[in-house]
Amino acid sequence: MERTINLSSNTRDLNLLLIGKTGSGVSASGNTILGIKVFQSGRSLTSITDRCQKHTAEVANRRVTVIDTPNFFNSNDIDLSVELKRGLNMCSPGIYAILLVLPSHTFTQQDADIMFFFKKMFGEKAMKHTLVLFTHGDELQNESPEQLIRENTELSRLTEVCGGRFHLLNNKDLNNREQVTKLLMKIERMVSENENSCYTLQMFKDQSLKVFLLSFAKPKYLYAVIAVIVSAVIYVNIWVSID
Repeated sequence: MERTINLSSNTRDLNLLLIGKTGSGVSASGNTILGIKVFQSGRSLTSITDRCQKHTAEVANRRVTVIDTPNFFNSNDIDLSVELKRGLNMCSPGIYAILLVLPSHTFTQQDADIMFFFKKMFGEKAMKHTLVLFTHGDELQNESPEQLIRENTELSRLTEVCGGRFHLLNNKDLNNREQVTKLLMKIERMVSENENSCYTLQMFKDQSLKVFLLSFAKPKYLYAVIAVIVSAVIYVNIWVSID
């Protein structure tokens, strides 16, 4: 039997981080969740959002904070990492849910690859805090998200990695608050399963350090490091022999 989540309890604020590529509806989803147009959104080939932005509103008896983020693909890795650190630092004690935003009407190879980049950036620990958020619900023709997932192996794998958690939003219907309430119920259930823990800035920093250290384990970098060490040893020996 499915457990009922009481949204009338004010025991916790909800901090949400939205991640996705340009055109997937990241900013529009933030507006839909909050019920107000606070994030600039629109269909564009280039990202409208270039810095993390934070807005808070009362939603279904909850104080919900949404962090809108830059394009997850076309941004420079270092710049994106710095900006995401800034975004994570906006919320205390951390992020209760990371919403991985994907368009429901199209699913490209780039969309399939997002999980690789997401794991690389956020680390394995982020997966238990992640939910797939399908957008462009108005463009689905008599198809449900469940059907889309069943018919697409890559999409099925992606949602499975996220614990089977997903939700569909129609961002053109800002007044449809039922879809938002249902999303918050799924998020509350996930938070409860995680024993009220959240994804923190420190976790992100730890993952960034891990990726940095692993990059030096690659042969081309390892050889460069060895060459520097050998050169330093030779240099020291020369000076010692001169003395």
